[in-house]
Amino acid sequence: MHTLHPSVPIPYFTKEDVTSTAREATAHLPGRPPAKELAFYGGLGALTVAGVLEWPVALAVGGATWLLRSGRKEKKEAGAETQA
Repeated sequence: MHTLHPSVPIPYFTKEDVTSTAREATAHLPGRPPAKELAFYGGLGALTVAGVLEWPVALAVGGATWLLRSGRKEKKEAGAETQA
């Protein structure tokens, strides 16, 4: 009976490789959201986990809130650009 053992190269990562890759990846992420938004979405999630809200309702409320807030931010930024 013959057994086949293919050679598979295993990459070696140093600590510096991992940290530099993580820094590059997180550099493109947006900053931390304001505490007010964290409290709102955290409360929405807590209500869903507690069973007060069903998850489709919580998803709809959270999504609509996010869309409205992002629309306001875009309008404010566009207004600031035209005034400058």
